[in-house]
Amino acid sequence: MADHITSILNHAFNLSNARSFEKGKAMFDKKALDLVYLSIPGETASYAVQGTRLYHVDIYRFVSGGIHTSCNCPFDWGGLCKHEVASLLHLAQYLKEDQGKAEFIGRPGQGFAKKRSAAEPYLLSDYLPFDKANLRLHIAPMEMQVVRNIRSVEFNGFREGSLRYKVDIWNPQASIYNREQKFEVLLSEKDRALNVSCDCEKKVEQLCGHGYAALQFIQEYCEPDFLKVLSPGALEKIKKQSSKKRGIPFEVFDDYFEITVTAKGIKVKPVKQGEGFLLTDQIKSFDLEKETGANKWQKKKMSLPVHVSEEETESYLLGFYIAFYDFMYNPKVPTIMIRPFMARKGKISTLKNYAEFDPNKNVKITDSQALILHKIEELEDLTDASFEDVEQRKLIYLKVSELFELLENEPFTFVQYKSTGRSKISKSDFREVTFSSEKAEILFELREDPYFYSLNTQLDIGGKVIDLSVSSDKVKLMPYFVVEYGSKLFLY
Repeated sequence: MADHITSILNHAFNLSNARSFEKGKAMFDKKALDLVYLSIPGETASYAVQGTRLYHVDIYRFVSGGIHTSCNCPFDWGGLCKHEVASLLHLAQYLKEDQGKAEFIGRPGQGFAKKRSAAEPYLLSDYLPFDKANLRLHIAPMEMQVVRNIRSVEFNGFREGSLRYKVDIWNPQASIYNREQKFEVLLSEKDRALNVSCDCEKKVEQLCGHGYAALQFIQEYCEPDFLKVLSPGALEKIKKQSSKKRGIPFEVFDDYFEITVTAKGIKVKPVKQGEGFLLTDQIKSFDLEKETGANKWQKKKMSLPVHVSEEETESYLLGFYIAFYDFMYNPKVPTIMIRPFMARKGKISTLKNYAEFDPNKNVKITDSQALILHKIEELEDLTDASFEDVEQRKLIYLKVSELFELLENEPFTFVQYKSTGRSKISKSDFREVTFSSEKAEILFELREDPYFYSLNTQLDIGGKVIDLSVSSDKVKLMPYFVVEYGSKLFLY
């Protein structure tokens, strides 16, 4: 057996170039492949190899000499491809470690001894977690030609406990008037087995090409546990977890949120009263030394995060987060929006090294002007019980003695951003809104909803009121202002 192992290794080294050998060795080291079939007497081995997609490698005549390999990847490496190299290295290691133990690893037995209609469910038992390496074992080689002719696979909804997919295929063997064909694949679960059926009604032993393509789509584009939605009671379980996470009773979940199954996963979306509700686990901190600039923040969506501590039991944080996202009607126009938030069980959190906000670096803030979020003393001792004894609406006033000077303008100046249709923000995109030098007030209106608090905010400067809770579609308020607290100014 030692001679066979040496022959396999020499074949992998001599028939590959430096690039394919190194990449194949890296795939072997990462264990990105599975041995799905082996027959030492028959000198045949088959591998499923993870690449840009799942590839299939066959190795022949590795005992008698004259080794031959084949891979279904479309790339020309000028010799052995990286998938073949990884498979040869794995085979050599397997023969070295397990020689004399397992001379045959067979493919799993098929569920049907004769051909069946594709409309009848094909069963994949114990499919969770979904095994990518073994999917190829559930389709006949002749059906792979059908898979190659498939143009697209689209998610068609989740109805009556079934996932539905539309498969668009070009069939060159059909009549010239009927070569563009569409089929629907249904996925459901019964007794922990995945049922796959297709309305093509072809006579096949295993999966038809359309069903295989739908499963391949799930493997490549969906979340790893996506198929759990088919399990009995899966949606109810998600509701219970989401209710606990949001601090609301399970019975009223549908009043605030809804669960939708999308092409890529399961989403919990707010509806009705749940719109604008901010989850505590969304309020997190990250290192601004590594995450500076609006472009980085745009990807984060949550621009002013706060770490919520569990150390204190009944304290409150009032603050703002900056939403930096694309304009609804024009994806190329970035929009800046400010929203208030309130969080319980908080403590002082300081974010330093805020280098810049504007993409073109028009606004710069030094390290000494750190962003500080602090506890509001008026709310520190308030508990759920105390809210029941007083009016549901409370106004909290914080004096603003000085506003940050933006774009070298005078104090008490707010800068508004107007939509221009350009993808970047420049200095000319801002317009000045100057108020009188009178002291300003920020009005926080705290409202108690049945299961969470909401905070509405207005800024009153020189008799002019700006509602920070509601913004125009075309003009957004730049969220820079300074709050006087404990004889110190805090930039928000």
